[in-house]
Amino acid sequence: MREVLNILYCHGLGSSINNRVGTGLVEYFRNTPYYFERLLYRNPGSRHIPWNISEWREDIEKRVDGKEWVVIASSAGCHAALNAAKNRPSNIKGLFLFCPGVSLTFDYVNTITPGGSAALQNGRTLIHPASRGGHEALINRECLQHYLDWQIA
Repeated sequence: MREVLNILYCHGLGSSINNRVGTGLVEYFRNTPYYFERLLYRNPGSRHIPWNISEWREDIEKRVDGKEWVVIASSAGCHAALNAAKNRPSNIKGLFLFCPGVSLTFDYVNTITPGGSAALQNGRTLIHPASRGGHEALINRECLQHYLDWQIA
């Protein structure tokens, strides 16, 4: 008997498992022989715990442990998924990464919050806005710099 293909969707920053892509994929895979799941990262929408791309990677690694998966990821989720795949090549057998946000700089924050880069550099925290159906995220200088250092270039 052939094993079922496991497919995991990992959204990006400011999004959620209920975004248009996530819900569209649920519908797409509903009547297929594949197992499909949307990953719920820890602390979604927290205004008290800063977002951390390494936690997203850990969440992916924990979920795929023990089985083989194909991971579909978007935006910041791409960076977590790619790094998880590097750490778990026996579990993540394929990646479909779209809109990974490559070569971002610290000034990226100014596109979502005018003056945000300076505010973060001065030690303030900001709320990264949510996309439609998404979750806000608390960001600070350290978490954003960690993401920038970790991103796909």
